[in-house]
Amino acid sequence: MSRLTIRRRSLLKQLGLAAAATVPVFRAGIRAAKADQPIPQRFIGMFHANGWRVAPRDHYAYEPDARPRQRADDDLFFPGRRRDASYALDESLGAWPVATEPLRPFADSLVFVDGLYNAANRGPNGHTGGGLTFLTGTEPIQGFDHAGGISLDRFLARDNLTRFPSINLGIGDRTVTAKLSNNGPAQPNRPDRDPMAAYTRIFADFAAGGAEELLHVRARRGSLLDHAASELVSMQPLISRDDRPRLDAHLEAIRSMERRLDATAVEGPGCGPLDVGRFDLDDDMAVPARSEALLDILATAFACDLTRMATMFYGYSTGSYLPVWLGIYEHLHAMSHWQADDPRQAEYTEALRWISEQVAGLLERLRQIPTADGENLLHHSLMVWGTDNGIGTFHTVKDIPFILAGHAGGALEGGRVVSYPLETTHNGLLLSIAHAFGHRDVEHFGNPLLSDGPLPGLFR
Repeated sequence: MSRLTIRRRSLLKQLGLAAAATVPVFRAGIRAAKADQPIPQRFIGMFHANGWRVAPRDHYAYEPDARPRQRADDDLFFPGRRRDASYALDESLGAWPVATEPLRPFADSLVFVDGLYNAANRGPNGHTGGGLTFLTGTEPIQGFDHAGGISLDRFLARDNLTRFPSINLGIGDRTVTAKLSNNGPAQPNRPDRDPMAAYTRIFADFAAGGAEELLHVRARRGSLLDHAASELVSMQPLISRDDRPRLDAHLEAIRSMERRLDATAVEGPGCGPLDVGRFDLDDDMAVPARSEALLDILATAFACDLTRMATMFYGYSTGSYLPVWLGIYEHLHAMSHWQADDPRQAEYTEALRWISEQVAGLLERLRQIPTADGENLLHHSLMVWGTDNGIGTFHTVKDIPFILAGHAGGALEGGRVVSYPLETTHNGLLLSIAHAFGHRDVEHFGNPLLSDGPLPGLFR
């Protein structure tokens, strides 16, 4: 056996130890912030697979006052139910559609974005690459098995010295399309689907030790990280040119871990232990309770400043959970292909409405957590909620609707629908969010050939 093979095994062993050593320390409270200091912004990438019930733009016929004439069976996505127009959210143009009605109490904190094109998701169908391109804006690689670039959550986390760069949660299987968060090409961050496992990993040291024990834990972790880094450095002369980017990524990950070991938090509202139960991941009847637990974990991790970035998904492209608790025994993928006149469309709407209820629950959690400036975490957060298809029946990746929620610390004015031409790529949305988080020197996000600059009229 070659010396290189032995060293590789030793390296992998040390990396495993290093990973185990980085279990976070739960502290009671949000990071201290004086009233005259800016409150850190939070970001959430929310994704559900298989699209919305959105009628194509050419379906509409407009009256002179821009009110669309509709068939009675239309159940659309946009409050006001019109397209090719930007307007303030109100009910003068019609009641909220059933599928998005749970978001109505948060209208002042919402922006519905109309007409974007996920040009990076051009492939065998509109499903497979949806999750891989949602936050990367880069074409998938390796046979559509991996994302082709860094995701927005990890890009925005680079300057945050929190315990975790981001946390990644989800309902559904850990498949290709569930890889929303990526450190770079073919470097996915696997999501936690099990609330107990997620809680144990993120809040592992909540009940242990006290300050003295905490110092010992941090010292042990630092020693393991130093040893792993030295092993990696010694490997450099033996690594091929093709393997060096991955080695460099491991080294950078270790440096990031070292910087995050000393991250501290102090007491604040919304941060405390959770009662997280154990769940059978194969029991679809347990999905609502699992969702509640995962959303509790996300909001509490934000409140404790253990992370400022998160991703959450509901389902993957061609299967996932059955919404049996709603009395529905079809996957969302199958429902998304039902024709507009199919009498079962009401079931599809109810399945989508349930996801909206989950999102509304997360927004309410954030709204209930106050911040030092008299606002709340919803004000200082930005959620982008998207999907893989505009119209599931046709696998369209053009005209995909997005929802933004929160105010990004005042950078986003809510209560609006903002429409863009159909060829406007969603890379512009990702770039606009990066600018809103202070990265105004960035000229594109994702594939530069797909980015035409930030979206006009979206952020202040």
